[in-house]
Amino acid sequence: MTFSEAIEGVKPFDRIALYNDTGARIVNFNNPVASKSKKTAAQQIKTITGIVETLPPGRYSVAGKAPGTGVEPVLFPFDIEGAAAEAVEVIQPNYAQSISDVGGSDLYKKVEDLQRQLLEAKLSSQEANMRAEMLLRRNEELIQELEDMESAEPMAEAPSLFEQILTHAAPAIMNHLTNNLGDGPQIEVPGEAIINAQQGQQLLQERQAQGLDCNNVVGRERAQQLIDGDEMSQEDLQQFKSYLNRARTYYDQDQKDCGTISYLLWGGDAMRDYLNAL
Repeated sequence: MTFSEAIEGVKPFDRIALYNDTGARIVNFNNPVASKSKKTAAQQIKTITGIVETLPPGRYSVAGKAPGTGVEPVLFPFDIEGAAAEAVEVIQPNYAQSISDVGGSDLYKKVEDLQRQLLEAKLSSQEANMRAEMLLRRNEELIQELEDMESAEPMAEAPSLFEQILTHAAPAIMNHLTNNLGDGPQIEVPGEAIINAQQGQQLLQERQAQGLDCNNVVGRERAQQLIDGDEMSQEDLQQFKSYLNRARTYYDQDQKDCGTISYLLWGGDAMRDYLNAL
C-alpha cells in the first residue's frame, strides 16, 4: 500500500495519526480529508505529505479513529522508498514510547510551536479588538458630552457664577486695579444700544408672562442704565465690554432664549462694537 492509498483509507475517520513499524506515534492531527473546506483539506494534506517525505526509509502506518469513542485506531500501512507492504495486524499503538525514538521529535516540536504562535496571534487580535472597542465607546461619550454642552442654554434659570462675581466682586477688583483714578471720560451711548436694551426688556416680559424667567438681575440693571442715560464710569465700560464679548456666542436673533435676551439687555451688538472701537 502506498502513502496515497493510506490517506484514502482514513477518509471516513475524524482524526488520523502517523506511526512507525513499532507502533510508536510520530504525530497526531485532525483528518484533513474530513474538512468541509476543500482548500483547507488540500493544504493540510500538503503539510502531512511534507512530514512523510522527511521520514527515513521503513514501514509506517496511517491510523484513523473517531474521537470520543472506544474503538481502537484502524491502521493503514505503507512503505517508504518503495518497499513492499506486508499485511500487518491491527495493534494497540505504544503511546508510552518516546517520539524521539523514531526521529520525529523535531517535527512534533515544530507543529507545537506553530500551534502556539497561532493561539498567541488570535489572542493578540482579540485584545486589539477589545481595546479598539473601548476607545470607540469613549470617543462616542466625549462627542455626546460636547453635543450636550453646545445644546445647553448658556443663561440658566439661575444667575451664573460669572454674573454673581460680576455683581459683587468686580467693582472692588476694578477699583483696586485702577487705584481709584476716577471715573474718567464719559461716553455717549449709541441709540441702537438703547433700542436693543428695550427689546431685551420686552422679550423678558413676554417670557415672564409665560411663567418663565431668566433671573438675570444684573442684565436688567444694565438695560435700565442704558435706557435712563446714566453716566458710566470706566468700571462700567469695562464690565459692559467684558460681558458682551463673552456672551456674543449665546446671541441668536432668531431665538428668544435667555442667552439672546441677556445679550440685548446689555446693549447687544451696537454697544459691543462701540466699546471695542474705543
